[in-house]
Amino acid sequence: MELTVSTHPNEHLARLLLESKGGSLGARGISRKKAGGLVSKPTVFRNGQHVIDLAARVIERIREKGAKSYPPNTTLVVDREPDTLMLQDEWEQMLGLIKNAEPVLTFKQVFLYESVGNYSATLYGKRPSQRHKAAKGPKPEAGSPKPS
Repeated sequence: MELTVSTHPNEHLARLLLESKGGSLGARGISRKKAGGLVSKPTVFRNGQHVIDLAARVIERIREKGAKSYPPNTTLVVDREPDTLMLQDEWEQMLGLIKNAEPVLTFKQVFLYESVGNYSATLYGKRPSQRHKAAKGPKPEAGSPKPS
């Protein structure tokens, strides 16, 4: 099993502002000031853009992890850390975007989890498991008698 987290690239800055100033208006609205320091501004999502952004981050994590070598039958668990609340229909839309992107799943399965809304889903990879290969046994050589 491999565990990864899908977060907004500014999430670490949001935690920094939480510690130093008591909070922020969300990771998406954080930027650095020219004179140093951080500023947090409110942001607005339009036309499902937050769902598209979240799906892209999950796909990126799956691809990054898939580029590494793991033992056969490894399951990838992706904890999707939300930077905004997500409704059930938005979760389903995000899953559709991920499936339509057809990321190459080098894992036996990819389990997606979102703790705030308590959503989860499983995507299945196309790599055959070692157990099924072993159960079939070796291929007989050409011209050898078939077992009875």
